[in-house]
Amino acid sequence: MIESLRVFATSWVAKVLLALLIASFAVFGVQLASTGGYTVAEVGDEEISTLEFRRLFARQMQLVALRRAQAGVREPLTQAQVVQAGVHRQIAQSLIRFSALGQEALSLGVDAPDAAVREGIEADRRFHGAEGFDAEIYRRQLNDDGYRRTEYETEQRRILAVSLMRAPIPLGVTAPKEAGEILWRRENETRKIGYLTLTEAQIAEIKDPGDEALRAFYEAEARLFTKPERRDLDILIISPKEMADADAIPEDRLKRAYEDAGERFNLPERRNLERLDFETQKEARAAARRVRRGASLADIAAEIAAAKTKAAQEKAAGAEVPKIEAEEVSLGYVTQQQLAAFTPDLAKAVFADGAKDVLPPIKVGERWAVVKIAGVRPGRFTPFDEARITLAEELALADARRETPQLANDVEDALAAGASYEEIAKERRGVIRRKVNIDAQGRLADGAAAKGLPTDSRFLEEAFSRAEGEERDLTPAQDGSYWTAVATKIVPAALRPFDEARADVLTAWRAGEKTAALNKRAEEAVKRIDAGEAPKAVAAALGVDYKEAKAVTRVGGGGLPVSAVRAAFSLGAGEAVGRALTARDGESRLVLSTLEVSAPDPGEAGDAVDAKRTEAAAGMANDLLVLFEAAVEAKYDGELYAEALQRAALTPLR
Repeated sequence: MIESLRVFATSWVAKVLLALLIASFAVFGVQLASTGGYTVAEVGDEEISTLEFRRLFARQMQLVALRRAQAGVREPLTQAQVVQAGVHRQIAQSLIRFSALGQEALSLGVDAPDAAVREGIEADRRFHGAEGFDAEIYRRQLNDDGYRRTEYETEQRRILAVSLMRAPIPLGVTAPKEAGEILWRRENETRKIGYLTLTEAQIAEIKDPGDEALRAFYEAEARLFTKPERRDLDILIISPKEMADADAIPEDRLKRAYEDAGERFNLPERRNLERLDFETQKEARAAARRVRRGASLADIAAEIAAAKTKAAQEKAAGAEVPKIEAEEVSLGYVTQQQLAAFTPDLAKAVFADGAKDVLPPIKVGERWAVVKIAGVRPGRFTPFDEARITLAEELALADARRETPQLANDVEDALAAGASYEEIAKERRGVIRRKVNIDAQGRLADGAAAKGLPTDSRFLEEAFSRAEGEERDLTPAQDGSYWTAVATKIVPAALRPFDEARADVLTAWRAGEKTAALNKRAEEAVKRIDAGEAPKAVAAALGVDYKEAKAVTRVGGGGLPVSAVRAAFSLGAGEAVGRALTARDGESRLVLSTLEVSAPDPGEAGDAVDAKRTEAAAGMANDLLVLFEAAVEAKYDGELYAEALQRAALTPLR
């Protein structure tokens, strides 16, 4: 889950959305706890306030929680998890970049006209009533969101100005035809690879070399046979989880939380739709029949685009005409409500009971739509009685996290007055005392991981940096808890006596010798093949199996592991044939030999090469935008205040 969060904010589209979210987050109804009026970053002449950051941070928390609910994940998402994934830093960096771009647009005199700002606002469906844009709804919504109208409209103007400034940069970027051919050829090149596998099991048992050799190895690799430093730690932890009292949450508050949870407990059915529109009902019926017989809407869209391109070329009488791209047919998974917001009649037909996979043509405006239902994700409803325990635990934990700082102050006062860890833990709910003997990796004497340690990622490093008997103030952790620890006894790291460690020394020495012997055997096989001996003959001489993998591409094939495929394609097509290479496959070694290289002719690929050329041009255009944005960001020299950012991200959202 943590890794999936890091994907956010890696493209310009995400960055623009970040800026847009500043103005639109409040549709989710997130309230922000006060964190003071400090600044999380400075960019040129501007400051990025805590409020700006937390608006966007709250919105991202809502979005991720919604995606998790849609995927059926019931475990609540915590701010600490999002912070651990580094999303708070990505959001802050995006705000820094957007601020720099906004200032650059201003310095260049790029501005958005009033009409464009007005048009964008009036198109926002949050401000619509029964008859479209409603000024009173607009005023109320901004008031609910905590915005003055001038503040909101200035933000929208900046978003449009940045877009206008960026718009010309990628225009006219094209890639040469050769670029498309190179990419296509590289992707479709195949190789026939012969290989033999060498394993440690094929290496003869290595005898005990005697004490003299083992002592030399023992001394050279002393770190392998050194007992780690161990410490007796007396730990005090203030835990919001231990403080939380789910039974104390009133019923009316639970019901409000249930109603506010939206799709988390009442997830509507979603259908994966493909749609293609036609001018006439006759054309739409013909297309629907084809789809029912197995054709895809994407293929039909491609045929229509190709026919239009051909007609345009004929009409142009030899002049160059750009290729007409096929319409995108995939709408993805949508709910009935989402679809009804734009096309109510279509939504009614698609979500009707017994709707067929391919619907009869439906009139939408002046055109006829053919819709295919490619998949269904059933809805999920969780009654309040089933959700109440989860909600009570979450609300109680949130309450406890808000109370934890005050409890930490109280504990600090008690420690300063001379109270012991035992007394403090007995007298206060949510305070835990732990006594453990661990090494710097948090392992007990039997090698098992110690349980119940502070969750702070810095705990072990901090605890093992303190002198014996040294006391320090409470340290806040990423999950809202606090901790402190005293080392009551320290046993320094020590090299085990040779006689005690001899069996482990012998095992480690043998493992190294076997690896060396295996590598030497693989190198000898490579030399024999490079000298002209057939790979199959080399395998027979070594008494190992020989296999061939056919039609291997850069993404794999033939049952070869990824490491072998990468090695096989590490040489260019012109130098690969006849050359041998080695690759690791766990503890084994593969000796590879490229037998054939098949380089298909791009002249026969048709549109596929054009698609690769377009792909190359898109990449070049994106590179230009990235370079431009990076240069602007460097010009305005943004500075991020890590401590303020951490505090803003971990202060509970209400």
